[in-house]
Amino acid sequence: FPTRRSSDLCLRDKDSRVATAAAYSLGRWLLEPKLVIPALLTCLSSRTNGSEDAAMRDSAADGLRDFAGLLHDPSARSKSELDDLRHAMSNAVPALVKALDDEDWRVARDAATALGAAAIEPDIVVPALVKSLDYPHPHGLGDVRHEAINALGNFGEAAQSAVPALTKIAQSDPGGYVGGGFAVTVLKKIAPATKP
Repeated sequence: FPTRRSSDLCLRDKDSRVATAAAYSLGRWLLEPKLVIPALLTCLSSRTNGSEDAAMRDSAADGLRDFAGLLHDPSARSKSELDDLRHAMSNAVPALVKALDDEDWRVARDAATALGAAAIEPDIVVPALVKSLDYPHPHGLGDVRHEAINALGNFGEAAQSAVPALTKIAQSDPGGYVGGGFAVTVLKKIAPATKP
């Protein structure tokens, strides 16, 4: 069970492997979102260990994705628990939006997945996801774009502003990993009457 002291000590460990393992574990427990989500946000924003902290940022984004998943499938949670979780995830939105531009594509991919699973704050998140469709680091472009498209679909009609960008992808990449049928399927969730 996480405590403020043990979480902070492990996440601040000078050995990036310890901090990465702590971030990974905190995300898997899915307990105490008021405590754990801010701790994961600290890791997500970390730039203290140079290139070694990419794994820690990825573990943090992955953990936030797992918490967001509880909002996507709320069946086993009370209204009070969901309200606390929704509030904690709302506070996470700015850091997750910023992580969409992370130079490590795995961090950007997991941030997109987390934002889509939570499907909150559409006025902020939808434009950021649309921007991430043109992820600037080519190595992870397909995976980041795929997760951003999927995330936009989770917003449904609240993602209407994404229709032109998704239509363009569907038309320009008809058989690709993120074009064709996948983009068309997502477009149907957002704007059922749209023809790509």
